[in-house]
Amino acid sequence: MTSTVSRPRKFETTGKATIYLALTLLAVGTLFPFIWALGTSFKTEKQAIAMPPQWIPDPIRLQNYIDAWNMFPFGRFYYNTLLFAVLGMLGSIALSSLAGYALAKYQFRGQYAILIFIIATMMIPYWVNLVPVYTILAKLGWLDTYHGLIIPRLARPFGIFLMRQYIRSIPSDYIDAARIDGASEFGIFWRIILPQCTPVLATLAIFFFVEDWNSFMWPLVVTNSLEMRTVTVGLALLSGSPHRTEYALQMAAATIGALPAIAVFLAFQRYLTQGITLSGLKGQ
Repeated sequence: MTSTVSRPRKFETTGKATIYLALTLLAVGTLFPFIWALGTSFKTEKQAIAMPPQWIPDPIRLQNYIDAWNMFPFGRFYYNTLLFAVLGMLGSIALSSLAGYALAKYQFRGQYAILIFIIATMMIPYWVNLVPVYTILAKLGWLDTYHGLIIPRLARPFGIFLMRQYIRSIPSDYIDAARIDGASEFGIFWRIILPQCTPVLATLAIFFFVEDWNSFMWPLVVTNSLEMRTVTVGLALLSGSPHRTEYALQMAAATIGALPAIAVFLAFQRYLTQGITLSGLKGQ
């Protein structure tokens, strides 16, 4: 009897150990390029291209970061990217939450047709829309401007869908009680709905900020002047400069460019799984 009971437990323990080992190896494989890039950013160029590889920089060279920052107007690139990512994130969250609230708690003709259309647009490849949107911006005279860079990115179907799914899980009794108390429709949205949407709002903040911060093709197409370039485009300019063989310098610049996105992810990561899980399960 004891042998019969202990055998499934042994198999269960072995299975968990195998899963944890596989996840650990996957995590190490995922983090290795970032760790290598960070280590290389502190090396001399000779150490960066040394064979066999030199894993630990000796001495630690901080000058790479100074040289990378001064080689191009990285301060301007940072300003452009922060403006693009922060305003794009806030605007997208505002539109997504308003549209999601309307689709979740209001009944009107064509409601489900609109929802199906929004879901369908999520299946359209990004490249299909690039040329038509560029043509529209060119006719409006919005190329190489901040509003041309930000406004077309505000309406994001994924954000609308996720907000709709989450807001559906909020009991409508709260809304009815607020209406009886004389609250306005916007007051209900602002004071009743949004405070209960913290997990999904944080999730969208991570997605939208990181997406815009790492965006390359859109800023490359919409902006022309060096003063309007973003960090990702600036890194590409560094790679195409006469210093393109200086790998330590490139890794320092890449580390500088990645820090804000990593900081935002670490700040909101505890909401990420919670927001996606609740949106998918409770929104049915």
